[in-house]
Order: sequence, then structure tokens, then C-alpha cells
Amino acid sequence: MGPKNYTSNSGQLADFGGCKMKRTHLLSSLAVAAATCMSAAKPVASVTSSSSFVLRGNVINTDGVPTWPIMAGDEIAANSGPVTVSFNDGSRMTLQQNSLARVESSKAGLVLRLMTGDMMVLSLPARPTVQIFSQSQPASVVAGQTVSAGSRPGARTPSTTNVVIPTYLSGPHPSKR
Repeated sequence: MGPKNYTSNSGQLADFGGCKMKRTHLLSSLAVAAATCMSAAKPVASVTSSSSFVLRGNVINTDGVPTWPIMAGDEIAANSGPVTVSFNDGSRMTLQQNSLARVESSKAGLVLRLMTGDMMVLSLPARPTVQIFSQSQPASVVAGQTVSAGSRPGARTPSTTNVVIPTYLSGPHPSKR
């Protein structure tokens, strides 16, 4: 049994389960819904944390839902605990407490820009599609390395004892040169 057609002074109406709507309004609503679905941003990564964090300016309480999708343009702030960002290419980084990062889209692919705080690079695929920046500077990193940027207002100052720099990147200690 299909929709019932009604006529009124304003034209034909369609009845869908008690909801009457002009066919032109129905078609335009469906077109807008279809366009919205097709242009909707696709997740480029996911974020996981055991404590609350800020995503797109909203505080996310992780009780029951520890993993959230990330789209290009999103900002992620780790407040009281670390937040792990896992990209679709296999790249994984952990934002340390009081750190802020933004995921951006570029012609070359994706950029994870550390704005403030510290971030540990957990893993990188052989050919990562994600570039890592510390503020405006590209960071050449390997898995196990920590990237640092300035501290957020009101946040603790990052400690240099957390920084791991592989010896083949740093060279011999200045006293041994």
C-alpha cells in the first residue's frame, strides 16, 4: 500500500505514515539529505583516551565510549591524561597531558600539527601519509621519539627529561666531540 495522495489549494501532498508533505518539499529534503551525506567529512583517524579530553571544542567524557572519530580540521586537547591518535595509515601518536594538536588536510596528505605540549610518536608505517609539525615547523621523527611545542597557558611546563632523541639524530654528546 503506497502513499495516499491528497490535493489542496497549494498542490499535491503525499502521506507517509501520517506525515503529510508537499512532494516538492519531500524531493528537496531528500536531495539536501543526500548531498549532506555525500559531502560529509570522512574520519581520517580515531582518538582514544581513558580520561576526558576536548574534541572540536567540546569536552568528551570517555565513560562507555573511549574511541571517537577524527576528521581533518579537528583540534584535540589532552587535559588530565594522555590521548592516543590512530590514523588510517597506521601512524599512532600520544598527546601527553596538557597538549593541543590539530589535524589538517594538505595537498600532500594529512598534517598533525602539535600546537602546545608534548607528543610521543608510537608508530609510523614505512610510507606514512601523515606529516608531523611542531607548531609551524615540520618535525622529522621516528617511532619512540617525543615532539615538543610551547606550553598551553595554565598548563605545566613540559619537562625535558621526557624527550627521547635517538643518538643517530643527535650525534655524540658535546663533551665527547
